[in-house]
Amino acid sequence: MKILIPSEIIPTSTHNVRSGNIVLFNIIQSFLKKGIKIELVFLNINRNTNLKKIPNFSRNSNFKFSGEIRLNLNQDETFLQKFKKIFFPRASELFPILNLTNQIKKKVETIKPDWIFLFWSEKLTHLFANTNYNLFAYYGNPIPKNLSAHNLLLSKYKANFYQRIIQRIYLFNVSRIHLNLMKNVNIIGNIAKNDALYYKNRGHKNSFYIQNTWFNKYSDKFIKKKIANFNLKDPIKIAANLGKLNATANTFGLIYLFEKLVPKLIKVFKDKKFELHLFGSEKPEDYIPNKYKYSEVKYRGFVDQIDEALMDCPIFLCCNNATLYNVGHTRYLHAWTLGRCVIAHSNVRLAMPEIKHNKNALLGKNSKEIAQLIYKVSMEKALLKKISIGGFNEFKKEFNSDIVVDKILNKMKHYQI
Repeated sequence: MKILIPSEIIPTSTHNVRSGNIVLFNIIQSFLKKGIKIELVFLNINRNTNLKKIPNFSRNSNFKFSGEIRLNLNQDETFLQKFKKIFFPRASELFPILNLTNQIKKKVETIKPDWIFLFWSEKLTHLFANTNYNLFAYYGNPIPKNLSAHNLLLSKYKANFYQRIIQRIYLFNVSRIHLNLMKNVNIIGNIAKNDALYYKNRGHKNSFYIQNTWFNKYSDKFIKKKIANFNLKDPIKIAANLGKLNATANTFGLIYLFEKLVPKLIKVFKDKKFELHLFGSEKPEDYIPNKYKYSEVKYRGFVDQIDEALMDCPIFLCCNNATLYNVGHTRYLHAWTLGRCVIAHSNVRLAMPEIKHNKNALLGKNSKEIAQLIYKVSMEKALLKKISIGGFNEFKKEFNSDIVVDKILNKMKHYQI
């Protein structure tokens, strides 16, 4: 079997600024282990990229880098074009990358793959939707869902009445055209269970949930030793954000953290000290309330040695799934592979059902419960160890890239129209 992987990111064997680079590397490596022929095409969209960084996968004869395609999507829009894009759009006006379909078709026809594997990219999923080849989208966060969440934030904190009306019209048209394009994608492997249902409930019978994946940087022995030697010193260090501080999911999470959770933590911890470490580049959105109010919150910025920084925090807290915007995240997997104790809102199970309370994570139904769980685990070393080792084992059981790729190949081999 030959699989074409078009990508707008370069796979890397070490952790980079974005999680996608390392996830893609490990998926390609797992495909190659199974004897699959892989051709990688780099779609260079409006950027300067050093192609020498593309790995050769130990010179595996089944891997071929088939070059770069430069795509220029920069375009200035007139007022009339913007008006039409919102109210009466064609597909190519909402998604300009569709104007490059013929160029892409020619490239695909020279490769003649059995399948095209689309990795974490709305742009490329739209672009390849009309190539008439078998498509597997390894996909998350449908674009209408993202846009709806973004609109919700703007409506609450920024937009006026007329802007809200325009947002709704634009969302309606984006959803309609996006779902029409997705009909041409043979299989949609969603990395969040609720997103799989989103497409399935809208008529896509080959939409299903498949696990996200991450990688084991350290040996089992090293991580288990780290877990055994947890030091619950004062103040308790809690990792409370990972990734860009102004990203949509993180914005929802930070609002929940500052509005609801931090006051509860201060109340439950009383005189005992704790610190909330926020890792990630950029700045939080201006409209987030109380973001600089609490001395317990430590903005760490982008940290190059992120694994070491996270391992200095026994507890890994993620508030993103506590809100209406519920998505799958690699950060849970990242924390598990480092032997950290994951604490989150129970809503996370709608996206990632493998996360289970008191087995591999501690899950609360509201901010009061979450605060109490954080306090409890900071007092009980045995519970901290139990949850941490449970998460580490769950990753190896369900989220290893070899396991995920087996499921992808099985779907491809047994695909029926």
